[in-house]
Amino acid sequence: MTLLIIDHHDSFVLNLANWFQYYYKKQTIVLSYSDLPDHFNKIKKKINGVVFSPGPGLPEHYVRSLNFYGQIPADIPILGVCLGHQLLLNYWGATLEKILKVPCHGVQISHRQDIKPRFFPSTKLDGPVVFFNSWVVKSNDNVFKHSFDSLWSRHGYCLMAEHKFRPQVTVQFHPESFASPAGHSILKMFLKAVHK
Repeated sequence: MTLLIIDHHDSFVLNLANWFQYYYKKQTIVLSYSDLPDHFNKIKKKINGVVFSPGPGLPEHYVRSLNFYGQIPADIPILGVCLGHQLLLNYWGATLEKILKVPCHGVQISHRQDIKPRFFPSTKLDGPVVFFNSWVVKSNDNVFKHSFDSLWSRHGYCLMAEHKFRPQVTVQFHPESFASPAGHSILKMFLKAVHK
């Protein structure tokens, strides 16, 4: 059983990897997005879950990650964090918008879910999380009509989403941060899906 973390060269990736290596008692592999194989089936290990990490820039800068995501079997749990959140939503047609002229870094906000997750119904997801970003997907984007549900929105943009038909959850904030105590329940929720 192997958890694959796709590294988009962000300083927070190490924190995310350390969290999973501590709590996930099986193998965790961190692989740079630039080293992703052309096809998911070329990975020799049995992958039980995939994490798309934070990173600088926009989804369009990570064509290799977008292509790789499109090849992952629908039953494998996936978590998208920050850039990973944007990447998964963008793959399904979402449009990103800039919310501020200056990036918003290290702002703690209170999380309260709007609707209950379909794949993770028993997990309470309320509490403080820390937000680092300036690009978002609006909660009224068309992607939420056909592919994803917005589990939590704030000021008109989506901060947490879940795929309507697949075990995939995305967050615009950093759940691994010490400033995101509510984020740890989200990561543990994801691990439950990986262990199934």
